[in-house]
Amino acid sequence: KSDMILDKDDFDLLQQLRQFLTSFNDITNLISENSPNLALVPLIHTIIKKSCQSSNADLPVMKRIKKNVLDHVDMRIPINKLVKISAALDPSVRDIVMSKDESSAILEEVYKDLYHSPYGDSIFSAPHDDSDDEYIEEHVIDQPPVSAATPIATTSKCCDDSRVGSCSQPKKMKLALIEQAVGVNPLQTTETPVRAETRKYLGMSDTGDSLQFWKNNATDFPLLSAMARVYLGLSPGSVPVECLFSTAGLILNGKRSSLSPYRVNMMCFIHDNYDRV
Repeated sequence: KSDMILDKDDFDLLQQLRQFLTSFNDITNLISENSPNLALVPLIHTIIKKSCQSSNADLPVMKRIKKNVLDHVDMRIPINKLVKISAALDPSVRDIVMSKDESSAILEEVYKDLYHSPYGDSIFSAPHDDSDDEYIEEHVIDQPPVSAATPIATTSKCCDDSRVGSCSQPKKMKLALIEQAVGVNPLQTTETPVRAETRKYLGMSDTGDSLQFWKNNATDFPLLSAMARVYLGLSPGSVPVECLFSTAGLILNGKRSSLSPYRVNMMCFIHDNYDRV
């Protein structure tokens, strides 16, 4: 049984392993915060790569462990398009992950995809607008000056409001025809609403909670805040789903096996949001 007794090298290895796993404990605590999102993935990447840096004091076994983790981190925790979108919408990590030009291009591309999706109307519909109103993607904020000879180029307040363009389908068609007939002055700087919001947003910084940031600035960024509600709700881990399975398992037992799916869903919702209901 002497081979089962830990020697000095074994204790040194356990000490180094404990120190190495401390960073993963920090990652677990980071993901377990109140509102985690995929924007945390780049931060997790940074923590793992930093903790996997070898030193001369590392034992050979510890060096192999770090190398193995480092070789597979990109495969196990990939930085895909969803991660980049979430990072672009999180002001606390946005400038760490990518440049402002890349963030701007990503946000404009995502807006176009969502706008033309089947759910575009419901995503970008303002609370105070009618249900049949739509945002105008091609809306021009800085309109070129209109001369007296071209009175047709004057649009209504509904279509030239610099905050958010919102018109019915006939007015949207009329605006498109006017732009085709009159044209846009090439010397005049033009911006779509999403580009104007993006430019203003990229000039801001905030290290607090991203969801609270968009809640506080929803009036100034109606389009970007709607996009944030879609992408910042994606969890970076499976912990919420596993907790939901556990809750559903406690609700659906042998004595309550006839509950309808709708009722089970509502009971799980109330269980997880009892303090807010």
